[in-house]
Amino acid sequence: RFGAQLARAADCAAEALARAVALSPGDPALRFQHASLLLHLDRADEADAALEALLALAPDHVDGLRALAKLCRRRDELDRSVATWERLLRLVPEDVAAWTTLGWCHAARLDYGHAEACLRRAAVLAPDSAASHVAHARILRSVDDPEAALAAADRAIALEPSMAEAHAVRAGVLRDVGRIVDGLASVETAIGHDPACVNAFVQAGLLLSDAGDPEAAVRAYRRAIRLEPENVDAHWNCGASLLALGRFEEGFAEYEWRFRSPLFYRGKPRHPQPRWDGAPLDGRMLLVHAEQGLGDGIQFLRFLAPLAASGASFHLEVPPALVPLTLCAGRAGSPFALGDPHPELDLRASIVR
Repeated sequence: RFGAQLARAADCAAEALARAVALSPGDPALRFQHASLLLHLDRADEADAALEALLALAPDHVDGLRALAKLCRRRDELDRSVATWERLLRLVPEDVAAWTTLGWCHAARLDYGHAEACLRRAAVLAPDSAASHVAHARILRSVDDPEAALAAADRAIALEPSMAEAHAVRAGVLRDVGRIVDGLASVETAIGHDPACVNAFVQAGLLLSDAGDPEAAVRAYRRAIRLEPENVDAHWNCGASLLALGRFEEGFAEYEWRFRSPLFYRGKPRHPQPRWDGAPLDGRMLLVHAEQGLGDGIQFLRFLAPLAASGASFHLEVPPALVPLTLCAGRAGSPFALGDPHPELDLRASIVR
């Protein structure tokens, strides 16, 4: 009841501020106050419009730009968020937080080159910030520079030896260069500093999997999932380890989480069709698309036979190198190369699952 009263009071305050803005439309401070309250009330569309109106009146309003950039990122409007952060940084070029957030926006767009440049700039501006060096180390892994990533992680640890995330990131870098034992030692250090460090358990799972112990890897991933139930990397990699153990029902359920990761789509198209749930197609045309490497595509081609036998209408999308093989194999469904134009399709399904 008290919460409902507060909500009504906040809505009344927003209406009062809207009337005040209408009476004094040239007051940027009033407009920002109104937009901030709308954001607090999670009235995103109205807040967006209010911030745009503010910035039309006062294009250099730093707080307004910051609020709009954050709102766009929260709504997954990455291009707009990037453009807004860039506008802000032209006004305040030494804003470490802005460089950092812009870097992660670029990373979310899978533009790792620009992401690394932004996070490197943040680390230069904040040389005594362990968090800035950890962020830079993480993105350096994405641009395949493990030497620089290890150096950045070590700088973070030198600044803040008890920072668990720095040790966890270091473990990931050590895995990248095949130093499994050293990576596991870094994981142990991370967990010793913070038993709730989710990334430490994810890295432990990856390292244990590389070491040939998928059972222990699953235990590590399960720890990460208990700490953070929506952690995509933990679920996805747990699925891979369960599949390696032959625990297919559990494994495929966890492996479905891969579709939630932007990394899954790196270099691949995002198919707009809804995913097929296995229900009768009733004349609808299905796209069956390759998902992983050539070997996986070849292995899973055999599962098209039951689909063809059911009378389903489908087209097959595979890497160019596999098109001749699918033709020779005589599989039903017209094959075409990844990225080529294709007919109108109603549903999609991965060849893996």
